[in-house]
Amino acid sequence: MDSQITPKLVSWHPSKENCFVLNVDGSCLGVSGRAGTGGLIRRGDGSWVTGFSCYLGISNNTYTELMAIYQGLKLAMNYGCTYICCYSDSKTAIDLISKPMNRFHLYAPVIANIKEWLNLDWEVNLSHTLRKGNACADFLAKFGSSNDMKLKIWNTPPKEMDYLLRSDSEITQYHRH
Repeated sequence: MDSQITPKLVSWHPSKENCFVLNVDGSCLGVSGRAGTGGLIRRGDGSWVTGFSCYLGISNNTYTELMAIYQGLKLAMNYGCTYICCYSDSKTAIDLISKPMNRFHLYAPVIANIKEWLNLDWEVNLSHTLRKGNACADFLAKFGSSNDMKLKIWNTPPKEMDYLLRSDSEITQYHRH
């Protein structure tokens, strides 16, 4: 009997509600190499609000993913966003934040800071997305890891992101590999 597997389609997650969409990602060039974060805030229709890229030095993937969430939440709070749908493609980072904290974890201080941000007077929904649904944040994270700027705030998106932003706003679907 021949069974067919239905391919899973992946796209950026627009908001159907009145919330801002925050996509974040971490980037580490090599197993333990140049590390950076990136992220962007958009309205539910995909229109740009702001973004960031950040160089972290030499680190690893778990740290970069946690710092991306932390930096993204800080930026969202600074922009006065009170209702946020935050997406990360790191299931590990989301689990570390969502589950009870191990105070002996290597990144316990970062996790504790994120949990404090989540407990402020605003609504944040933290969700996992697949990598293809997080392409714009990935672009900004790679920019962060490949440059020496400690923090770059993007009031307008880099021109090189136009195609990615357009694909997201058109809800282009990709096959999950």
